[in-house]
Amino acid sequence: MKTKTRNVCTRLLTVATGLILLATASVAQDLNNDARIRARMERAMRRDSVAQSAEPTHTSQPTVRQRTTTPDTLRAEPSDLNARLLERMERRARRDTTLERPAATDLSTPIILPTEPLTMSDRALYWSRYWRSATGRIPSYFTFNDTIIVNPLFMPVLFKKKNLDNARRIVFYRPMDLNDRPWERSLYRPIHPFERAENRIIIQDYAYRYVRHYHPNYFRHSADDLPVERTLRMRMNGNVQVPVYHVERSANDYDAPPKFIPDRRYWTSSLESSLRFSQNYVSPNWYKEGNSNLNILSKNLFQYNYARDRIQLKNLLQVDLSVYTASDDTLRNYKFGDNLFRLYTNFGYRAFSRWFYTIDGELKTPLVANYKKNTNVRQVALLSPYIVNVGLGMKYDLEKKFRTRGRSLKLAVNIAPISYTHMYSLDAAVDRSPHGFPKDASGGYERVLHKIGSTVRMDMVLKPNHNVTWKSRLYYNTTYRNILAEFENSLDMAFSRFFSTMINVYLRFDDSVTKTPGYDSYVQTNQILSFGFSYKWD
Repeated sequence: MKTKTRNVCTRLLTVATGLILLATASVAQDLNNDARIRARMERAMRRDSVAQSAEPTHTSQPTVRQRTTTPDTLRAEPSDLNARLLERMERRARRDTTLERPAATDLSTPIILPTEPLTMSDRALYWSRYWRSATGRIPSYFTFNDTIIVNPLFMPVLFKKKNLDNARRIVFYRPMDLNDRPWERSLYRPIHPFERAENRIIIQDYAYRYVRHYHPNYFRHSADDLPVERTLRMRMNGNVQVPVYHVERSANDYDAPPKFIPDRRYWTSSLESSLRFSQNYVSPNWYKEGNSNLNILSKNLFQYNYARDRIQLKNLLQVDLSVYTASDDTLRNYKFGDNLFRLYTNFGYRAFSRWFYTIDGELKTPLVANYKKNTNVRQVALLSPYIVNVGLGMKYDLEKKFRTRGRSLKLAVNIAPISYTHMYSLDAAVDRSPHGFPKDASGGYERVLHKIGSTVRMDMVLKPNHNVTWKSRLYYNTTYRNILAEFENSLDMAFSRFFSTMINVYLRFDDSVTKTPGYDSYVQTNQILSFGFSYKWD
């Protein structure tokens, strides 16, 4: 513990010693600068004392004083520098009152300005050298080759040929122009970033007017001596003629530009894929078995179409699959909800306008096996059952884009008065009662079913804008003894390019199946609310 305390004290003493050294160095530098300024002011007063001893006569034209070497007389004067400065100012004031002022008394007499080179005062030279030689005040990457960093008050005054002001209104400094007026201050005080620069300009203007009125003999240069910008003007005679050449050529002498014919795309494709977390509600009589749950749902839809002249071919592949935990099933931990593999194709030949003669076919089957709750009885399995439907009829096809950006409508209605449905189950152990298979003589259900009737299909895709899509599908098949109808609506709302929310309602009616005990209805319901990842391209 004592060693740690000793180390801390040593470090504190080291830091204190360093701070004292830095303060001493800064004080020494300030004293050195003050000594330089005092020396320069002493030399200036020495020159003034030498000039005063000469006392030349004042004439209408200014005379040039020449410096003479005299012994140092400032050493005999009092040591107080401030007293010497005050004495110097009093002597100059007395001398100015006794000297003649031809420019101030007689304004009609022109001032003869001798041609002398521009020179800077000693103090201006000092500050110029000070700023150029100082390190750290101005960054090293600044350049001042064409700049003099001095106050214009220290430069030789330039006569600007302006009318003289009234002598009573000319003052060297007016405090009311620069001082703050608290009674005029507003509640909100704006920021003036250039206030100091404006005050300096006001002082410079006061000083110039003061010198112009009371000390015109200080002027050594006039604005007329400055170089004047000259503009060179060229004169052209009015007889200038521009040669014009005329060439006789006809339109047949030029070749037509090559016609650009873009390659037409006859095959088009699109893909919609999603992986979402969903809440699912199913009715007790759902033909694929299942119960209400929270699951992970994957929907994939791929289309590959062909269109050329009067021929049209549409192909569609749909794969839907959802999985959820079966908490109420004692034999298995998870089960499958949506379980569909669908392949659809439609070939059409244009009859007139938007109507086509068509022949279409559809294949539907489950993908994986699914079991009844707390039993080993399969409800569905791969190709158990599978349904094949083929129809012949006509189709109305509409594709419209509105003026509003992103709004479009696709509608396809296929009417097949003649259709054939084949249903078969490869697995004999699958429960075929919810699928509409007829009973055999032994009381069981047959594995094959043939139906002839009529089919109507309707598919609609409406996009009010880029982010909302409404899909509707209607399937109606009748053998004129039984009816199988499916009506599905899906509303997809995209929050971004890759995330969206979907609401899906799927209604199914089949009067050929056996009713579920405790649920006396042929209407089957499947509702999904999901949110997650989605991707589209077309």
